[in-house]
This record gives sequence, structure tokens and C-alpha cells, in this order.
Amino acid sequence: DTVFILTPLQYLWITGDQSTGYICYSVFSPSDSSDSNGNLFWILGDYFLYRYYSIFDILNNRVGFATSISYDWMPTVDSSLFPTSSTTTEVSSIPNRENSTVHRPAMHFSIFALILMVATRYMDSV
Repeated sequence: DTVFILTPLQYLWITGDQSTGYICYSVFSPSDSSDSNGNLFWILGDYFLYRYYSIFDILNNRVGFATSISYDWMPTVDSSLFPTSSTTTEVSSIPNRENSTVHRPAMHFSIFALILMVATRYMDSV
């Protein structure tokens, strides 16, 4: 198993301010689709892809990841929300489907293209 390490600021979208309050959204989005084994798909989105460079090899039916040059990019947030910067989370699977979703239009095309490529490859193999 490969483990992808993200800090809270790398997987949370935080909106609001100190006077009105903050709202934190998980940037991981579940999908109602599943593979042939019944495993649900998760849309990791642009926050994940900021940190990890991805290569899609349709001919060999595989996906590769490497740490991106923008891995250390962090959104600017009130420092009182995260008093220490040493907290990290290791994500190898995501069992909870009750996360809030963040929709970013620029990523929708990429995700659609990936789903289309995988579906096309699957249809060619049956």
C-alpha cells in the first residue's frame, strides 16, 4: 500500500473569518459509483493534485503519482485555527462517506476526462 501524507490545511477548505465564524469542508468527495468489486470511487480533486503529480497510462491501465513541486503550498488561514503545524494525517483509505464536498469547476473537466478514459478502457476490455 502507498500512503499519501497530507496536513489538515492540505485537505480542508476553510471559509469565513473570525467575526462571522469559520466553516471547514473536506475536499475529498465520495461518488455513488463503484467498481466491479463494489468499491466506491472517491474524487480527490485539485487539493490532492496540487500535492501529487499524476500520470494516467490508459494503455497499461495504471495511474502513477509523485510529489508535486507545489506540495508545500498552503492556503492562508487564521493561525488560531491550527495552533501547531506538526499535525499530519496519513490517508490510505477513506471509510467515511459523510464528508462535505467542495466543487471546483476547473477540476470537473479533469475528473470527467479521467472517468471517460477509464470507462473507455473498461469498455474496450469487455
